Amino acid sequence: MDISRAEFDHEVLAMTMLSHHPHVVDFLGACDDASELSIVMEYVANGSLQSLLYDSAKPQPRYYYSTNCLVDDTFHVKVCDFGLSRPMDRMMVLSCGPLKWMAPESLELPHVFSTASDTYMFGVLLFEIMMGKEPFPLLPPHEAAALVLEGLF
Repeated sequence: MDISRAEFDHEVLAMTMLSHHPHVVDFLGACDDASELSIVMEYVANGSLQSLLYDSAKPQPRYYYSTNCLVDDTFHVKVCDFGLSRPMDRMMVLSCGPLKWMAPESLELPHVFSTASDTYMFGVLLFEIMMGKEPFPLLPPHEAAALVLEGLF
């Protein structure tokens, strides 16, 4: 995955600010060599929440997804990805995130992400935890998104 230097710096800043929270993976450092940008984080023994919930661990690029929640050796869950974080009072307009986790307002143009859409996405994460599977497991992502937009899910 190619990211810009600004995106990398944003991730480092967010992780630095939130690192000592008990439910956020500790940020240990960052490396910038000529060919690669790397972030060094605390080792979290049990991997992603998604890998504990179901076998098909597919990476998800936004915030409230089980792949962005890591589980330590005492089974405490910690959030590990802040690449698209923003202040709570600001909305964000862009296209990102896996369709099955996105709120209806985030699926329509312009793609709006707000506290309300974060709450929706958190609800989908809770569904994953309770059901032990990804949302709409039998549907392709675009079909699930269409049903959400029609108010059928």
